[in-house]
Amino acid sequence: MKSSKIISVVFALALTGIVSTQNLCSSKITNKGYKCCSTNCTPTFTDEDGEWTVENGEWCGCTSSSNTPNNDDNVKYISKCSMKITNKGYSCCPIDCEVIYTDDDGTWGLDNNEWCGCSPDDSASLIDKYNQRIKDIMADGQEIEKKWLIDTERIPYKLRGETVTIQHIKQTYICFDPEIRVREYSGRFRKYEMTIKTNLSKDGVVRDEVNIDIDYEQYENLIAKQEGNTIYKTRYQFYADGEVIAINIFEEDLEGLAYMEIEFPSKAESDAYQTPDWVIKDVTDDIRYKNGHLARYGIPNPQ
Repeated sequence: MKSSKIISVVFALALTGIVSTQNLCSSKITNKGYKCCSTNCTPTFTDEDGEWTVENGEWCGCTSSSNTPNNDDNVKYISKCSMKITNKGYSCCPIDCEVIYTDDDGTWGLDNNEWCGCSPDDSASLIDKYNQRIKDIMADGQEIEKKWLIDTERIPYKLRGETVTIQHIKQTYICFDPEIRVREYSGRFRKYEMTIKTNLSKDGVVRDEVNIDIDYEQYENLIAKQEGNTIYKTRYQFYADGEVIAINIFEEDLEGLAYMEIEFPSKAESDAYQTPDWVIKDVTDDIRYKNGHLARYGIPNPQ
């Protein structure tokens, strides 16, 4: 945000004829060979060098935020997006925006319900963070997971973004004690997996888990031993708010049921996580909402 001191200096210099068409931008920008923009420019990108925008198809510097008091509180860091997008009158999105749409002009996201331009690097950054978080979560043989019952009309996330993994899951139990299930995943890829879960903690958060990749023939042999009903659900998984979030929307016999699940690398992190205000309730410790229970008894009656 421009300070009143800088505005006064620019105004005074303009009156004396010293400055008439350019603002006072960061010296870090001009030292790199870029020009300062004309006065009254609107920043579309912010980095450690200062504030930037595009004029006449060229990047230039807007009034330097480094001269603004309390700069860290005032700067909103913005992606450096495609000039084709800004030339059409759109702004660049905040940094780490979620890529929702891609066309010949560039990558697009939303900010305050308005279309804006993302940097292609933003989606790559989110994918890197997602992969690192998955690596942290999978570092040992335990599942540390919390689960919330949700209303799909109140989900605050975009579930069709470029960085959202969509998986259609067919889940079949072949034993309830110990819990052994098989899954068929379909979506961007198709795979088969057998999972064994044991030693559930009293609070429902922690249990031992072993996942084994299997092939189609093995999958077919195992589902012949089915116990209970098959579960069908669509999972939307993505990185947001520092976590890998899974939104599970159930189908067929369990239609109308939806969860948000988050796995954590440690029990301490799961304990520290605050329940979001948009969910219905935390059902982590309610055995009726475990998938094995759903396969036997269906959707629980509300209490």
